Amino acid sequence: MTSQVLDKIAPALVAAIAEMPALEMDGRNPYFKSRYTTLGAVIAATRDILAKHGLAVTQQVISNDTGDAVGIRTVILHESGQYMEWDALVKIPVETNPGQEAGKLITYLRRYSLAAALNLYSDEDIDANTAKQQGGYIGKPAKLATMTIEQAGKVTNRDGVPYTEIEPERLTHMSRSIDQAIKANGHDQKRLAELQTKQAAINAILKDQGNDQDRKST
Repeated sequence: MTSQVLDKIAPALVAAIAEMPALEMDGRNPYFKSRYTTLGAVIAATRDILAKHGLAVTQQVISNDTGDAVGIRTVILHESGQYMEWDALVKIPVETNPGQEAGKLITYLRRYSLAAALNLYSDEDIDANTAKQQGGYIGKPAKLATMTIEQAGKVTNRDGVPYTEIEPERLTHMSRSIDQAIKANGHDQKRLAELQTKQAAINAILKDQGNDQDRKST
């Protein structure tokens, strides 16, 4: 939802986003051996820039009617009173401690919602996909070298966005991060297969995009 008039908040937000820095990945996920930017770092890196342009962010905890999902409503406010807001809601996994799980999800959603609202990179984006999301390719790295663009289109990031819809610059950044994670993987064969799947998908997409550019230039 947004306020009916955006003539003040829109240019202020555009100017603020243009000044946003690259975020330092100050956190590390030991299970997936990936890096990410903590919530505190995202807030610290963006708060002064937002304030400079008359903007502020609030994040409210929300839930669904049945109480089995928790989420965050991120609101960007302008000093004029104009606003933009987005909701992110996730179901609490069954057979967990509801309070503890809700706390983890709230922190997770705050970080990603804020980064998404301000168009920021907040992690390496290499630890989200499950075997189901990968279209059944996880665990079969030997076949990945010949992944087709159709197969690559089944690989998605944590938000369900197919890799084929991600801009080439970000895919290139992801490829470098995945390559580093592969080299540091150790003996976790399942994780290695996941990383190789992601890398193969990115390679297929970038190759297809390069061929498309060649066709357009001839």
